[in-house]
Amino acid sequence: MIRTSTITVAASAALVELDDVRDDLGISGTDADTFLTRAIARASGAVTGYLGFNPLAETVVDRFDAETGSCGGALVLLLSKIPVSAVAAVVEGGVNLTAEDYRLDARSGSLYRLNTSGRTSRWSVLPIVVTFTAGHATVPGDIAAAVLQMVRADYHGHDVDPAMKSEAVEGVSARSFYDRSRGPSLGPDVAAALDRYRIPGVA
Repeated sequence: MIRTSTITVAASAALVELDDVRDDLGISGTDADTFLTRAIARASGAVTGYLGFNPLAETVVDRFDAETGSCGGALVLLLSKIPVSAVAAVVEGGVNLTAEDYRLDARSGSLYRLNTSGRTSRWSVLPIVVTFTAGHATVPGDIAAAVLQMVRADYHGHDVDPAMKSEAVEGVSARSFYDRSRGPSLGPDVAAALDRYRIPGVA
């Protein structure tokens, strides 16, 4: 467990622009804007919830300590947001570390402690507080495409159960449904597109 605080929040909670949604749906007027704005918010929230963070850039503070269930002696600390673009500060047991004291895998958010020989060591003193910037300057195309897909489905099927995958009526009705346990409003194809952006170990 990590205690996370966001210092600078993402520029927007919406992961696609209304104009892009209109263009995707072939809508020229503004009559549907109220519904589309709500649909964008729903889809963006579902994607952010599934990822565990807003994919746009933010400044974040992660605190690892006994109160959050963290244990001393860990070989690696997993930061709460990726990709990491910059580390502003790492404080271990009240001591400010230098860049020579740790190594970062920016893509996975893995932070390693280095000893005086430059080899991987263990994080031995709690608490450890890491201030860093992570996320994307703009929403990655496949994340935006996933949100658009969800908004499109919402727009075309807002009167139909969004979990329904197929329905057959031939004497006896037969229906099949998507497994929605992976996140609200997320079909398996959308979830698969987002999986590469999730932090390893996120449930």
